[in-house]
Amino acid sequence: MYNVCVLMSTYNGGKYLQEQIDSLIGQADVNLTVLVRDDGSSDSTTAILERYKQKGVLDWYPGENIGSARSFLDLVSRAPYCDYYALCDQDDYWFPEKLSVAISRLEQTDGSKSALYFCKTALADENLNAVEKKEKCDFVVLGMPEAFMFNYAKGCTMVFNRFLLDRIREYNPETIDMHDMWIYKVCLVTGSCIVGDETPHMLYRLHGDNVVGAANSFTRTWRTRFGFLKSKPHFRSKVAQEILRGYDRYLTAEEREQLQVLGNYRSSFRYWMKAVFSPSYSAPFLKYTVLFKLAVLFRVF
Repeated sequence: MYNVCVLMSTYNGGKYLQEQIDSLIGQADVNLTVLVRDDGSSDSTTAILERYKQKGVLDWYPGENIGSARSFLDLVSRAPYCDYYALCDQDDYWFPEKLSVAISRLEQTDGSKSALYFCKTALADENLNAVEKKEKCDFVVLGMPEAFMFNYAKGCTMVFNRFLLDRIREYNPETIDMHDMWIYKVCLVTGSCIVGDETPHMLYRLHGDNVVGAANSFTRTWRTRFGFLKSKPHFRSKVAQEILRGYDRYLTAEEREQLQVLGNYRSSFRYWMKAVFSPSYSAPFLKYTVLFKLAVLFRVF
């Protein structure tokens, strides 16, 4: 059996944490290690973690509140040697085959390159009852530069190999989007072995703290999407610059050009025109292409 390290960041997650940990214990056909970083909880979270630690189920350590993205990168920096690594949220529920299925798919990739697996999720309410809700878009594996326009791979479904873990450790960015989006992009430029699975292998729990996609009116949805870009101007172009700085030696000429366009369009008229008018800078779905083009036009991408 393969050795798998599950990396979990917690923050005031005591309400649902035990069910998630129990679902980790129930993973089939893997040798499991669980490492948890607590991001400054003030509820029962740390007591629950300590109880499971005393049972030998997991190891955990406390930290200052730095947010989930930085917390997960800190976990990556401390992860022990294993064959594979999985990211885990504190409030979901994993089916017993989740890790074994992911590993079986990753074993079909080239182990000398970065390889990343992700899957769909089954939605559930706060009591883990199934919720009928359509995915926001069709299932798709994104390439460059599409991965800068939207994100489909949820971090809580990601499993990746040791090679990718080592590549993530190579560079600590000053600016990142969410940890899962960053890891996806690092995989793209250091191996690009990305495996998508349309079958859900976990319940994604919807509750008051994470129902960010609940807006369903057309105007509200688009106001939310464009408002995010306006609230964090140039955020994604800065991430493109971070990839250029940290992973230039891995980039193909085409990838380098794409990242330079995304990262420097505000200072280069040629890049700005290319981002706006070239069909190469489009997403698989029209709504995200429109959002990207508008963001570039208004110079907030």
